[in-house]
Amino acid sequence: PHQISSSLQPQQLLGERPFDRYYYPRSEHQTISECLARGEHCCVVGLPLAGKTRAVYEALKNANPPFTVIKPHLDDIDIKDFEMPFPWKWWEIIHPSEPQGWCNRCVLILDDVDKFAAKRNCDYLINRFFPSKATIVATCRSEEELALARSRLENLFNLFGKRIITFPKLPDSE
Repeated sequence: PHQISSSLQPQQLLGERPFDRYYYPRSEHQTISECLARGEHCCVVGLPLAGKTRAVYEALKNANPPFTVIKPHLDDIDIKDFEMPFPWKWWEIIHPSEPQGWCNRCVLILDDVDKFAAKRNCDYLINRFFPSKATIVATCRSEEELALARSRLENLFNLFGKRIITFPKLPDSE
């Protein structure tokens, strides 16, 4: 499923996680926003409820101009039945000589990338996005889980380079 970032609702990215209307942006939020603005892939690492996905949500929600956001379901991928999201299919039909060229303002969200990496054929989805101009933003809960995901999705993590953003534990006061 895809969504325009300015119309994102909290549950579309955060799911059942707690959501408070008040948000205090931290320096990591700014780093995520800068990566998005430059079209740079990034991975956000931090403990559960540290604010990783919320910071990604806020960065996307406030992006100007907005992005098209694609967050795949956390399921095994059956290659023979797999279909790219609607914008991809539409662009490929209209512009067959420039596949996925529409996506210079598109973000693929891999929340809990380690869980995604454990799914069957997850690399197929990643490889379908590689030729596009989509920006990939991933989140992960720990360095150990990051290492596991990296071992399964080496090509993806080569894209991140040094753009691993580490979130400190969120203080109780925030």
